[in-house]
Amino acid sequence: MTGMKTWMVGRLFVLAFWSVVAGCGREGVPDERSLAPRTPDIQLEPMPSRIELQLASAGEVGSLHAGGGTLFGFLSDVVPTSDSTFVIVDPRMQEVTELDWSGRRLRSYGRRGSGPGEFAQPWLAQVDSTSLLILDGASGGLLEYDLATGAGRTVADGLASGATWFVRAADGRLVWWEPQRADPLALSSLAAPLPVRYSLRRAAVESGFGDRLVSDGGAACVWKGQTVLVANVWAYELLEVDARTGAVGRRFVQRDDPVVRERRDSLTGLTVPGAGSLGLVCSDHLVVLGLIELHSRDIVYDFYDAALRPLARLRFRRGGTGDSANAAYPGYLAGVGADWLVTYRNMPYPVVLRFRVHRSEPAPAR
Repeated sequence: MTGMKTWMVGRLFVLAFWSVVAGCGREGVPDERSLAPRTPDIQLEPMPSRIELQLASAGEVGSLHAGGGTLFGFLSDVVPTSDSTFVIVDPRMQEVTELDWSGRRLRSYGRRGSGPGEFAQPWLAQVDSTSLLILDGASGGLLEYDLATGAGRTVADGLASGATWFVRAADGRLVWWEPQRADPLALSSLAAPLPVRYSLRRAAVESGFGDRLVSDGGAACVWKGQTVLVANVWAYELLEVDARTGAVGRRFVQRDDPVVRERRDSLTGLTVPGAGSLGLVCSDHLVVLGLIELHSRDIVYDFYDAALRPLARLRFRRGGTGDSANAAYPGYLAGVGADWLVTYRNMPYPVVLRFRVHRSEPAPAR
């Protein structure tokens, strides 16, 4: 058991190093204190569980410096394209680029322009089995690229220039969210040949959500084909919505958790990387990776079962006063099996970090 703890401490120290290097202030000015060597205070916190937690790997994808390989300008989205590759959307560099896990550039999709398959400001992305969808943040256009050939086309123009997220259901129907619209609780669905809008306000009230369902920083993802999973940014609740009709289905509630009630961050990302796991990204230095959480001052891994009951926790602290200012600002995340990618959008050094965590039941005590 001592060997296992020593191994875990070593792996967690790797994660602490990359988290400290990635950290900088909210205003985009690097915090020099975050570059100073630190000895983290690492501890294991007992929780009602017999699950052993192992940090299998953690590291940076790409480089912080221009001379070291990959350099990002601003990371507005990241999506996996396979088990070993992912796409980053960089509106500052005007690039949509596919990379492997090491950060090596494999291919670029589209280019700046106004022609077919060209964009003014790439902003959001979604990948299905054969294609990559890009939503242009400036023109509101929707572009589609073939993952095999890289060929692109413009699907629609002027759809949602102010969208904060979009998803495409299994039948090809597109659903997006525009918070600046007159009805702040409306979803838009693209059903050929014209977009159709429906409001979730009445459905939300009837489901017990009140008037605050989604707002700026809201998030959604496709859940089980035709269902869109929408995040309630004010109460850490999730709502199932039928992508075809807008009908509200099941509701996942965490408001009874006293810890959750204290959190009022705005959700900025939501993903379903695999069966039984869910990923959330919150605006105020709180990231939930599937069944894992990272906090700003203390880096914490919280594991939950499918009923959101706590299983176990790993924590290590940076120590010192004011260290929360050194925390990186999380952006978007993507998950493929056991691997997780998290973007940190701090300027001038945005990075992508890769994590892998393994869970296993320990052997019964004799």
